[in-house]
Amino acid sequence: MLKKLLLTVLLILFIFFSFLDLKANNLVVYNIDLLGNKRTKEHIILRELTFKQGDTIAQNLLEKYLEQSKINLRNIELFNFIDIQYIIKNKQLYITVIVEEQWYIIPYFYIHTAEGSFNTWLQTKQWNALTYGGKYRDRNFFGRKHLFAVDIAGGFDNYIDIQYVIPYLNKNTNIGLQFEAGLNMNRRIIKQILDYKIDIFRIEKLILKKGFYFLTGISFRPEHHFYLLADFSYHFDKYTDTLFQEYPNFWNNTILNYFKLKVKIKLDYRDYASYPLKGYYYDIILEKYGFDLPFETVNGLFLQTNFRAYTPLCKRLYFGAGINAFTTFNLQLPLFLEKLIGNKDMEMRALFPYLLPAKDMIMLKTNVKVEILQPKYVRIRNWDTRVGHLSFACYLNLFYDALYYRESDFYLQLKNEKSMNGFQSAIGLGFDLVTSYDKVLRLETSYGFQRKQIFYGISFKSAI
Repeated sequence: MLKKLLLTVLLILFIFFSFLDLKANNLVVYNIDLLGNKRTKEHIILRELTFKQGDTIAQNLLEKYLEQSKINLRNIELFNFIDIQYIIKNKQLYITVIVEEQWYIIPYFYIHTAEGSFNTWLQTKQWNALTYGGKYRDRNFFGRKHLFAVDIAGGFDNYIDIQYVIPYLNKNTNIGLQFEAGLNMNRRIIKQILDYKIDIFRIEKLILKKGFYFLTGISFRPEHHFYLLADFSYHFDKYTDTLFQEYPNFWNNTILNYFKLKVKIKLDYRDYASYPLKGYYYDIILEKYGFDLPFETVNGLFLQTNFRAYTPLCKRLYFGAGINAFTTFNLQLPLFLEKLIGNKDMEMRALFPYLLPAKDMIMLKTNVKVEILQPKYVRIRNWDTRVGHLSFACYLNLFYDALYYRESDFYLQLKNEKSMNGFQSAIGLGFDLVTSYDKVLRLETSYGFQRKQIFYGISFKSAI
């Protein structure tokens, strides 16, 4: 009995003195100074910090809080460089956040492919399937991280889009709104997928399709790692009768008239969203086309989920893996709403030349990454820091991809190719260059086991 009593007293004393020791090592955030935010409002930066003025932080956790704050600031893509410094005086913490702002107002020109992927277009080189456009974009409108963009394009696709996004609308900075509208007019369209490549229909000087859409959405971000977006849009497109005379199986109506609901929920714990090396990401996406209203001519449902994980194996060696899966529930969707494996959102490295229309699929991607050049920072004298302070990093990749899918053959015609429906896998090597402004250049070569072919590809985002 005496032994049990003694042990209980010792345990109580241990807990008591441990609590006193922890309390003695607590720090109070007394002041937070911001430097370098010439345009960005203070609350945009303060919202991404893992602490606020008046908070108490255990000293042994301070570096962890500071590192996560840097990650949060980097992933809002407003700054080229971030540093957080601190001084401790009498258990009070004086913190200074130093940022270098990016160039937010960016007018630029671009070229898009009808396939949605540069690698797929590279195999066919259909010059009449290119869209040439110009875009004016301000990613930090009013210094409040608002996005304002105007996009005008011609060529394969002809359109004008206007977009405005307000990330933080309320006092608690967790609710946002977005608005978007556009007009389109096309003299050429994709009528089918022929041998897993686009087959274009065109009649000189004849407008085949014209229409418009408008969208409104709401976002919810109660904390740094959770994000929910729900947007609701209306779409109207009218096709010329000539298209159906030439190609009667294109669709069952000359008018596409429908509402669309899209909901996306994501958890994001990546260290760097544009090129992650540590952490994980998960999302689930639901898209509903049409709500059985009398005037609607489209009715379908699409469900997708993505999971990606990244971890360092040892110094300069990293591993990443991702699983992407989707399924469709629909009577039948028009071709431009069909899900195509091989476009920029569903890319498999062994199938760069092809577009695979799919009812559902599951894809595995794995990467072993070797850091051959650690991030280097270069400052060009007398240049504006927004463009004269640059960063570079290089990585060598060994990867394996595998895919299983069920083919959607409604718009697929095979003449010189056999069906690829089923399992596909590949192994390959790649080189990645990561630069300022969150830009990535990937050069890759892969071998597809089922097709017994070697493929070469160029991409402009992280593979996983």
